[in-house]
Amino acid sequence: MKDWQQTGQEQNFYQDYLVKAKTLIDPERASSYNQAIGTLQQIAPGAKEYSQAQSLISRWNEQIYLIAKNRAASNFKQAVEAAMLISPTSICHQLAKDEIEIKIKSIYAQYIE
Repeated sequence: MKDWQQTGQEQNFYQDYLVKAKTLIDPERASSYNQAIGTLQQIAPGAKEYSQAQSLISRWNEQIYLIAKNRAASNFKQAVEAAMLISPTSICHQLAKDEIEIKIKSIYAQYIE
């Protein structure tokens, strides 16, 4: 009985993480996605909500990547700051890193020509 109650409390607790994370999102702010991801990373593997949390983390890392990519055209510094918020384990992290390196080489090439 005690284990059953504890499991129910953990599930409610993790459900609260999902709700809280979703309310943190501001589509214009990369940092809001990063904060929401931090909230979801508290959901333990094996929890019923874990799969949903991982899916949201992946999707929100992609959103941060898109924000960084959009900012790159107008403000490279802000683009880099946004890209730094992508989780290091995300596929988008390497994509952003590669694009930043390409942009830096392009900027550098303009000055040495």
